[in-house]
Amino acid sequence: DFLVARVTPSIHYCMGGININAAAEVQEEIPGKIVGSHRHIRRLFAAGEVTGGLHGANRLAGNSLLECVVFGRTAGKRAATINRSGSKNAGCLSETKWTVVELREIRNTDKKYGRHTREYRFNLCGSLQKSGLKVGQFISIRGEMDGEWLTGYYSPITRPDDEGVIGILCRPDPKGGPIVKLLNFIRPGSFVQMKAMGGLRLDFVPGKGVFRNEQKITKFGFLAGGTG
Repeated sequence: DFLVARVTPSIHYCMGGININAAAEVQEEIPGKIVGSHRHIRRLFAAGEVTGGLHGANRLAGNSLLECVVFGRTAGKRAATINRSGSKNAGCLSETKWTVVELREIRNTDKKYGRHTREYRFNLCGSLQKSGLKVGQFISIRGEMDGEWLTGYYSPITRPDDEGVIGILCRPDPKGGPIVKLLNFIRPGSFVQMKAMGGLRLDFVPGKGVFRNEQKITKFGFLAGGTG
């Protein structure tokens, strides 16, 4: 007899089910959600076969090691920022200086927010760091392209208490202004500069209400923000 191979039961690949974001942070659902449906579990990262949703209903052959390398590297880089000096207490964005942030992901939001829209999500300096913005405060984003500095202004659509990330909603067509040239060029892993700007600056005090300049707000008429 000529023995070619011995067949034994084994697991070739496991389609896991842990939900992660583009920074390889494990996600959990937000109970009683009002804005947003998920948030990351602090200090918990995952990569490889334990995760789910990366390949759809089934994976392409050869993608297993690629998945481990890409998201394993992403998880390691992001986990290394947890104990960065000052990253857990200080807000990432300043009104006096520009902060370098990394583009995490680009989401097509035509069905969610209307035609010609995209959400750009950026990593803050630390995985546990908050933006330092107040509700109603907007940001400026800029980058250099072909020797020209391009600048745009946006109201974040992520929550001020979200850790490690800030998201903005943009128009990628010419109506979005000169900054569109930069936004259409950058890809995940690209770096731009961001700075805190002005705005309403509302404070939410649990159990007491909403305040502006230490005065309690008793009635809202209409509150909106956008790119103009």
